[in-house]
Amino acid sequence: QCIEIGDLRVINYGRSVDLENLPYMKSTYEGRQWDAPWRKAAADRIEKHRKGELVIRVTDKVGSPLSGAKVSVKMRRHQFDFGCVLTPEAVAQQDEDGRQYRQLFEKHFTKAPTESGFRWQNWIRGSEQQLAERRERLDAALNWLNERDIQVRGHYLMWAPIQQRNKPVDLIDQPEELLSALWQHAEDKAKWAGKRVQEWDAINHIVATFGDTRFSEVCGGNRVYADMIKKGRQWVPHAEMWVNEGQILVGEGDRIKAYQEVITDLIAMDAKPDGIGFMGHFQSEKLPHPEEVLARIGSFEKF
Repeated sequence: QCIEIGDLRVINYGRSVDLENLPYMKSTYEGRQWDAPWRKAAADRIEKHRKGELVIRVTDKVGSPLSGAKVSVKMRRHQFDFGCVLTPEAVAQQDEDGRQYRQLFEKHFTKAPTESGFRWQNWIRGSEQQLAERRERLDAALNWLNERDIQVRGHYLMWAPIQQRNKPVDLIDQPEELLSALWQHAEDKAKWAGKRVQEWDAINHIVATFGDTRFSEVCGGNRVYADMIKKGRQWVPHAEMWVNEGQILVGEGDRIKAYQEVITDLIAMDAKPDGIGFMGHFQSEKLPHPEEVLARIGSFEKF
């Protein structure tokens, strides 16, 4: 296939043109209008599920009501956890950017998965100095989060596709050795983190393939994922064990059926996950209708 591009120019307008007057692609989605019908139902659900009654009684020392009292209320913390992925490298920065990063994170979020910190390759690939520096940054990030009562999700104990950058592919034809390496690696991470991590993505991308071989193909089916959850609960009994997958709320939702099937298998094998994760990874050109997102979440409520 051949693509020909012609008349390509780079023009520097300096300060002579306002950005607003330049052409750009608008990101939008069906149902974005302020008067779209779905908004009324969403507002009703917010009133029902995300608000509670607050009653304030102002009295004197003997319990008699006081009139004209000035009352101010400030919420200290949401009951619902709002989270954002945290980057250990950014937390460690000792400059103005690092200071602002820490300040904003602590102000707005009460839950945090750690970006890349627990990925297999970060524990086995690189020089001894690189490995030690990564571990030190992750250690400091976990301590920083715990000191501020920000809940931590470990991402992840296991990545289901067997990829060169994530797994020892040289063991792909040796299932027993591959499993042994997996269990040792996952146990090392879980116990090293200890109670500093309150919930784990026990298996990440549990149905996605990316064109790679999967643990379930090499190790005899979904039993390997059930074993991962069970072993995780043995190593760190305090922590929740979740499963996680993308392309559920976004795109065409083409992993929904497979995700539901593997969860059903886990339940049948006495390894019901503590939670079901839906990765966002929203793309501006493929934003689904809000009612479609709600329907996809609803299709998992049977679990």
